[in-house]
Amino acid sequence: MLAAAMFIALLSLAGVPPLAGFVGKFLLLMAAVHRGLLWLAIVGAVAVVISLYYYLLVVKRMFVDPPADPTPIPVSLSVRLGLYGCIAGMLLMGVWQQPFLALAVASVRSLFN
Repeated sequence: MLAAAMFIALLSLAGVPPLAGFVGKFLLLMAAVHRGLLWLAIVGAVAVVISLYYYLLVVKRMFVDPPADPTPIPVSLSVRLGLYGCIAGMLLMGVWQQPFLALAVASVRSLFN
């Protein structure tokens, strides 16, 4: 359970669709391209690939390598519910991002107006 939640969180951090991290990375890279900063978008894309490699090393350690201590870690109901909520949020923000983007745009406008 914990490893699966960590795996999904790492995929979101890496910017894999349909998770929340993809939306942020995509919008950031597209903003750089639209501003004429293609070199910055390329550097960002390379950084995404490098980070994915290192996240996959963690995943390999969790799922492929033999455990240092094979004793299962007990996970309470409250922790499980919290993890389920986080996973649902990552999926929801990745698939249905429009309300969250609208809220972010409204927040930025209120700061700069």
